[in-house]
Formats: sequence, structure tokens, C-alpha cells
Amino acid sequence: VHGSAMTQVAVRQRADERPVDVHGNEEENQYVPLTPRQRASLRFLQINTPMSLLCCIATGLISTLIVPSMHYVFRSQPTYFTMAPRMFLAYSIVMLFFEFGFCLLSLITPNPHTQRCIVQGAGSRLALSNYILSMWLLCRIIDTNMTMILGSVVLVGILLLTATNGLVLRTKYRPRWVHPFELLLVHVPNKLVLLLVGQVLLWDQLMLTWGWDRSMGRHALGEGLWFAALVQSLIGIALVVWISLTSDVSVYLASLFLDVAVLKFHKMPVIGPNSRPFVLSIILSVSMGLRTIALILPMMLDNGFLVICHTHRRHLPQEAYDQPVAPASLPAAEQNERTRLLASRDVAYGTT
Repeated sequence: VHGSAMTQVAVRQRADERPVDVHGNEEENQYVPLTPRQRASLRFLQINTPMSLLCCIATGLISTLIVPSMHYVFRSQPTYFTMAPRMFLAYSIVMLFFEFGFCLLSLITPNPHTQRCIVQGAGSRLALSNYILSMWLLCRIIDTNMTMILGSVVLVGILLLTATNGLVLRTKYRPRWVHPFELLLVHVPNKLVLLLVGQVLLWDQLMLTWGWDRSMGRHALGEGLWFAALVQSLIGIALVVWISLTSDVSVYLASLFLDVAVLKFHKMPVIGPNSRPFVLSIILSVSMGLRTIALILPMMLDNGFLVICHTHRRHLPQEAYDQPVAPASLPAAEQNERTRLLASRDVAYGTT
């Protein structure tokens, strides 16, 4: 029994001495081969994710070719969250491009860390989000009361799936330039889907479900003003906090593009006879400005481009310099200085 206890203590000591990276992950486990179950999940992802991507592309093509098309639905039922159709199309193409890169990375990467990030970080949730997004496109075109409610439900499902992916990726596989392909092809596609649904599509769908759109009359659209102002304010605050804490360039660019797409919707311009309420334009403009400051300011501070100076206690106006007292331990030359220059040693420049 005594020998067994000593062995357990030795094992715990060796575990405590294992080197860990900056995120607390054991470095020697970064390149451990996948388990048989994880390899089976990876093989399933290599087939399922491209299929979900093709399903989403096919549904998108159908929705643009049939009558009424997605472009017509967007123009005929504007809300305060409706995007400009062409900018929505451009965003969707970029999102699908990054998801194609995700599929390609899952097929060709030999790195066990990247494979584990794909399996555990994204898993089948990203593919399921694509299938559900295809379902939402069909519900949006059919445009009945039941499909409006169903569309809201499926968008909530996409939001939960992508938020779960984001939480797992942030806690277990945080974005680092040491793994650039994980950063660009695993983290970014999930963020693009999350922002599209959580910043625009879900709230647009809810306003349509509740009848707060212009097709029901100006009065019906005006009833949703308080809802739109509250949601845009809360989303703006959340984005500013996130960007200031993480300096996430991908979230900054994607969220900025989505806000510009909302402001560029020609049926509800910033200025004009059918313009959107001034308060909503101010909220989006202020939010975009604060996000820019939240991104640039910490980067300037971290890289030394901006120095915030503070006033020394002895330099305050109310502090008199009559008979300054210098420590006796300083040399005579430095005792005459009102602001002492402390000697420091630098490897490159010597003693200064």
C-alpha cells in the first residue's frame, strides 16, 4: 500500500511538471494522435460538411432563380434590420468561401492539433448550421405565418450551435498565429455565421413574425422602433466589449460590414423621404465608431504607439520646491537635481 501511494505521488508530481502553453494546454498533448473515435468523427466531417455546404449553395441558387426570389422578398418586406440584397449576397459568398476552406483543411491537414480542433471545436455543429440555414431560406421565400415562426425557431437553433462552437474554440483552441490555418479556416467561418444570424437575420425574422415591417404599413413598422433601438444598442455594446478585450479583427470587419449593409438598404436610406429613424442611424454610427476605437486603441498601447503620461507627485502646482531634500545616499551631482534621474543599465546602451 505504501509503494502504491508513493507511485501515485510521483505520477502527480510528473503531471505538475509537464510544460504547458499560454492557454494552459499541455504541450506534449498538442500532437498526440487522434483516438479511433475522433478519427471516425473526422471522416464523417470530411463527408458531411461538404454535403451541407452544397445543400446551402443549391438552396441559395434556387431562392434567387424562382419567383418570388430572395431579392424580391427582401425588397418587399423591409424592416429596420433588412440588409442591402447585394451586400447580403457578397457576405454569403465570403462566408461560403471560408467554409470551403474549412472543408479543404479537414481533408488535407496532417496536424493532430488541427484535426482535434476541427473535430472538437466545430464538429458536426457547423454542418448542421448549414442545413438549418438552407431550411431558413426556404421558409423565408414561402412567406406564411407558419413558416415565419419556423424560420425564427431555426435561426435560434443556428445561433445556439454557432455560439457553442465559439465557446469551445475560445476555451480549448484559442486563436493563435502559431496555427494560422485554424485561425482563418476554423474560427473565422464560425464567427461569420454567428454574426450574420445574431446581428441581423434573427431580429429581422422576429420583426417579420410580429408584423413589424413596412409591407404592413408605416404604423406597423413604427411599432418595432423601440425593439430595434434596444437590440442594436445591446449588440453594439457587446461588440465593443468583445473587440476591446480580444482585438478580434475578423469580428470587427464582419460586424462593420453588416451594419453598413443595413444602412445601405435602398428602401430605407439614412437620408430621404423613406429614411429610417434618425435614432437608429445614430446608434449604428456611434457603435461603429466605438468599435474602431476599441480595436485601434489597445493595439496602439500594446505596441508603444501611444503613451499615456501621468503627472509626478512633486510636479503638482500646489507642491512647492522650496528647499528640496535629496537622499544622502545619492552622489553630490544628483543631489542638486529636483527630479532625480535614477541610474539604470541596458544591455545595448550600458549604464544610463
